[in-house]
Amino acid sequence: MNRKNVVLAALLLASLPFSGCPAKKASENRGAVVEDTAAADRQRALEDKKAEIDRLSEEIQTMTGSEQEKIDAVTRLDQLRREYNELTEGGTP
Repeated sequence: MNRKNVVLAALLLASLPFSGCPAKKASENRGAVVEDTAAADRQRALEDKKAEIDRLSEEIQTMTGSEQEKIDAVTRLDQLRREYNELTEGGTP
């Protein structure tokens, strides 16, 4: 190799750390989008579960059914609250 080629090769090698890897950056961006989507889905699930808890709680307060229906409704409310707590703690119901 002549001196000119050696200098060009050295410059090329020296510039590699500054160029970044476009494929890696694109992959990281896709990963961020997936994480954002997963976080949004999780937040939506939490909001839906909370709304269902609030609705059932309100329904129980005005319920006029039999004692067994009331017991079943309170049991369901308790189950929904446990599921909500598991979701907020990072687990799955």
